[in-house]
Amino acid sequence: MFYIKSVISLYLICVVGGTFLNILLQFLIHEQTSHKLVQLTSLFKNDYFLIIFTCFTAGVVEELLMRGYIQPRIEKIYNSPVLGIIVSAVLFGILHSTYGTVGQVVIPFFIGTVFAVFYKLYSNIRILIICHFMIDFISLMAMNFIGIKHLSVF
Repeated sequence: MFYIKSVISLYLICVVGGTFLNILLQFLIHEQTSHKLVQLTSLFKNDYFLIIFTCFTAGVVEELLMRGYIQPRIEKIYNSPVLGIIVSAVLFGILHSTYGTVGQVVIPFFIGTVFAVFYKLYSNIRILIICHFMIDFISLMAMNFIGIKHLSVF
C-alpha cells in the first residue's frame, strides 16, 4: 500500500506543482512552446513502443544517476543532506535544458527537488522510477492524443 500511496502522492505533487509553475511562467515571461518539444511530438506520434521505451529508460537512468548516485555522493563528500538534494535537483533541471525553454528547466528542478526529498526520507528509488515513468508516459500520451499546443495550457 505504501508504494501505491507514494506513487500517487508524488505524481499529484509533481503535476500540480508543475502546472502551477507553468502557469506562473506563462504569466511572467509569456514563454512559447519549445520547438524541440514540437519536433519530438511528431517523432512519438502513435509510436507506443518508442513512448514506453523512452519513458522507461529515462525513468531508470535519470533516477539511478541523480538520486541513486549523485545525491548520496554529494551528501557524503560535503556532509550535507541539503546540498545533496539541491545539487541533484539543479543537475536534473539542467539535464532537461536541451528542450530550450525556462519552463523545461524550472519544472524538472521542482520535480527533482520533490524526488530528492522523498529519496532522502525513504531511500526508495523504485517508487521514484515508477513515478518518473508515469509522469513521462502520461505527458507523452497526452501530447500524442491532445497535441502539444493544447497541452501547453497545463
